Amino acid sequence: MLTILIALCIGIGIGYALKKRPVVIHAADICAKWLVCLLLLSLGLSIGGNASILDQFKVIGVATLFICIGSTAGSAVAGWGMFKLFFKKDQAADRLRQTANGAGRTARNSGAAVSGAAKGALKNCALILLMFIIGVGIGLSNAKILKNIPENSPEIILHVLLLMVGVGIGRAPQTWRSVGSMGLKIFLVPLAAIIGSLAGAVVISPLIPEFSIPHILAVASGFGYYSLASIIISAKGLSVLGTISLLCNLLRELSAIMLIPIILRVFGPLGTISAAGATSMDTALPFIAQQTSSKYAILAIINGTVLTLVVPFLVPLVLSL
Repeated sequence: MLTILIALCIGIGIGYALKKRPVVIHAADICAKWLVCLLLLSLGLSIGGNASILDQFKVIGVATLFICIGSTAGSAVAGWGMFKLFFKKDQAADRLRQTANGAGRTARNSGAAVSGAAKGALKNCALILLMFIIGVGIGLSNAKILKNIPENSPEIILHVLLLMVGVGIGRAPQTWRSVGSMGLKIFLVPLAAIIGSLAGAVVISPLIPEFSIPHILAVASGFGYYSLASIIISAKGLSVLGTISLLCNLLRELSAIMLIPIILRVFGPLGTISAAGATSMDTALPFIAQQTSSKYAILAIINGTVLTLVVPFLVPLVLSL
């Protein structure tokens, strides 16, 4: 988490320093676009090459799928509701400022971390999905080339990508003032993700009677942070539930990335951020920045940071219920 924040901060500093050099900014945009594809390819490789994950899908796939759908959908709905109740006026004020500044239609994409307009969202999503599928296919093939790929390659790609995202955010300093003007309201975004995720898990619990509600809530409390959540649950002696947590939160991360254009259209920008959960500050951040604006990218960073800090406390708490 610390290295992710460092990469973002460095990128923001570079973006702010070079905001008057569009050639450099454009180059960062193009680089980020292809790094996104490379990241999804590497994630596919890691999943396709992990036999234990694929085997577990056959055994506990139904529980994984239901909890993922419930927690992700619940978060999206809660984020949408929070936007309607508390943030709609801020959006209207932003539009008035953009019009006064002559920003017009291009204001929505101001400070976007990667290139591409909203009209190309579905095309980009299809490309991302294709890269992921190719990665899984190569991973399943056990090709010799896989032995030469470092295990931490997704993490390396992610850090470089977030450096580029930071450049996009840093070149629009006015958005920081806009977010700062919201005050403590910014913490309503992670609150929506928490409430929605847990509520969604409770709603789908009758579909998986094999597990108790506290166990289902523990899985949903990972918010996409699959590595930490699964370790905490497994340490309690619940190995099967720990595996479900790993797969469910991994699936939440991937589905939130793949479905961002659709979630954004139906549930709005805060619904998109809430659905991404803890991953809104890292793997999902480039996609959120692409489809919204730098203002919501900043809110996504705050949301992901808060949820990441909440996971190690909330998961043991719900398990003790």
